[in-house]
Formats: sequence, C-alpha cells, structure tokens
Amino acid sequence: MKPKNKQKKNKKISDGWEIKKLGEVVDFWNGKGHEKDISERGFIVVNSKFVSSNGIVRKFSKKQISPLQKNDVVMVMSDVPKGKAIAKTFLIDRDNFYTLNQRIGGFKSKKIQSKFLQNLINRNNYFLQFDDGVNQTNLRKDDILGCPLKFPPFSEQKRIIAVLGVWDEVLGKLGRKIEVKKNIKKGLMQNFLTGEIRVDGFSEKWEEKKLSDFTDLIQGDGDWILSKDIAENGKYEVIQLGSIGFGEYINKKLKTISSETFLNIGGKLIQSGDLLFNRMVNGDKVNVCLFEKDDDYITSVDICWLRKSKEFLNYYLLQLMLLQKSQNRFLVLSSGSGRVRISKKNLFEKFKFKLPSLEEQEAIVTILMAADEELAELLRKQKLYEEQKKFLLNNLISGEIRVSENMKM
Repeated sequence: MKPKNKQKKNKKISDGWEIKKLGEVVDFWNGKGHEKDISERGFIVVNSKFVSSNGIVRKFSKKQISPLQKNDVVMVMSDVPKGKAIAKTFLIDRDNFYTLNQRIGGFKSKKIQSKFLQNLINRNNYFLQFDDGVNQTNLRKDDILGCPLKFPPFSEQKRIIAVLGVWDEVLGKLGRKIEVKKNIKKGLMQNFLTGEIRVDGFSEKWEEKKLSDFTDLIQGDGDWILSKDIAENGKYEVIQLGSIGFGEYINKKLKTISSETFLNIGGKLIQSGDLLFNRMVNGDKVNVCLFEKDDDYITSVDICWLRKSKEFLNYYLLQLMLLQKSQNRFLVLSSGSGRVRISKKNLFEKFKFKLPSLEEQEAIVTILMAADEELAELLRKQKLYEEQKKFLLNNLISGEIRVSENMKM
C-alpha cells in the first residue's frame, strides 16, 4: 500500500539544506538468510529482534554471510501490523563483527553522516504509513529508496550530532545507573523475601503457607462476554490479559459492558488492593500486578485475583511472586501444548512459600518500597530527558532549530 504524502507543500528550505530521495544519497543492500549457520558463538546476526532491542537480544552465526562495517546504518524492513520494529534503525559500531540478516536493509552514504542518517530515517513517518494496521508490513526496496529526506551540509550535520551526543551521554549514564538500582532491588528481594537475611530485631521462625491457607482466589469471568454484549459507554470495564504486566498494571483502553450484562453473567468486581494474576504464561514468566483503582472493573477468565488478607501485605506477596524462585515454580506448575497456563487449583494449593509475621513483612516492605521509590525517580528523570531529546532531535534534523557555526566541536 502506497503511503499518502502528508508533507507540507512550499515549505521554506533552510539555507544550504537539500531535499533528496533516500535512493539518491545512499548505497542500499538487503541482508541474507542465516538459518543454516546459527551457532552458540560467532558473528552477531543483525535481525529484527537485535535492532528493536538496541542490540540486547542476540543470535550468532558461524559465517559472516552479509558483512557489515563500522558506521553502516541498518533498518528493519518487515514487521507485524502496528509493530514497534518496522523502520527501527541501528548504527554498526565496529568492523567485522556483525552479519546482516534477511529483511534488514543496510545503508551507507557519502553525503549524510551515519549518525545523522540513522536519526533521520529511524521510525520515519514515511515508512510508518505503509503499516495499515491489518496486514504484515513489508517495505520494498523501491518504497524505501523513495523516502524524501531533508538534510543540511555535512558540517552542520556534525554539529547537530555533537549536540545530540551530549544528551546520549547523559541518558547512557542514567541508563547504567538504573540498571545498577534494578540489580540492587533484585538483591534485596532475594535476601529478604527468602529469609537469607533477616531484618534487625526479628528472629521468629517463618511458617510454610499456601495461598488457600489465608486468602480467597477469585476467577475472572470476562471471557463469558460476547461481542454483542460490548457497550459503547458501559458502566463496567473488562480488564484483558495485556493489562497485567510484570509487577505493573498497564493502562489500556478497555472494553465496557452494561449493568444488565454484568448481572446476567454474575460478574464479580475487583477491589483496590487486590493482586491480579495472569494465569497465561508469557514467554518464561507469569505476570502479576497490584490493582489500585476504585472504579467498576471485572477481568477476563484467565485472570485471577487475590483478595486482601489480615495475614499478609499484598505488596509483600507481589514482590514474592516476582522473585525468580517463585516464577520458576509457576512454570513447573503450568501445563498446555499451545497456550500454557497455570490452573487455579495449582496456583491456590501447590504454590507454597514461607511467610514471616505481619510485623516483619511491614519491615521488609519498607526496605523494598524505598528501593522502588529511588528507581521510580530515576525512571521519571529518564523519561523527561528522552522527551527533551526527542523534541531537540525533531527540531534539529528538520532545521527548525539551527546550530551555530561558532559552536566548539
């Protein structure tokens, strides 16, 4: 599907800037298949997951079938409808280390500085318009090379990249600090939630428990709702699986039903403070989160929730369920050939753990929540800096903001 040209007409071009099609300023090549040569180590295969994860998710090939060199720019050419990977880019940082996979495009330009080119085409609106939201998006060579670009002289490109580099350095340091804080939080969870380290002043033996000993496990009923039951502005919102994240509730636009439908299905309402548990296994983990809203919500049938109890703090139980040891146990208790899920019975009766007194739980929660607050503050700062950089990036590469020629490099 050809995208609609939404560019403003007769827009003034900044002094010295040019408008060209991508194909006029780059050499382009497509990657090749590596399926037969995947190995445990070797050359890094630059595929969709590698690019979309900024180089974190990796596969290796024993052969460098499609070599990449330092300063080559690569871009994802194929993705699912409404995917986040289509037109995502990555800048190659060293020679003879990577090999380009099929459906990933490579770019090299003598007229546009590599880092500038990467920012210019990364998730460019021109490419995103090929995604119709229904079908797989496959960017063809002619479509890619037809992308219109506006860019300054090489000297100004270098100044722009230098400015953006300052923001990249700040975000890089902040990102590393966030990872350190996350690892500290994991260490605190491992030590205090398992009793390896006790909070000062507590020595009482922990009791082994299962969920059925002290709380109610309630089954969601939202999947009994038919499409005809969905109301435009119904009173009750139906929480689906995608809203249950790993330790967080993900706000999404939810379907609603009327009061009449709610009564017909015998609906059960969630309460603020309930612990929502997604019984469907998501990759190698089971998602769980605290629900802290006071409105009228029900859930889909694959979501259970734990009602508050006088014997435990829901935040404590949330952290316990996020612990790797607990997650491993959930996976053992899960079954299914297609959709893998943990049964309500297994969750309620076979998930066992040692529970300290309520007073010691409160002490542990105080420690973990302090770590959460420190991490949340860093994440807020990261989001703010990312938004500021995005604003600056969009205005610098479009010429709305110019960088002085007198800027020190």
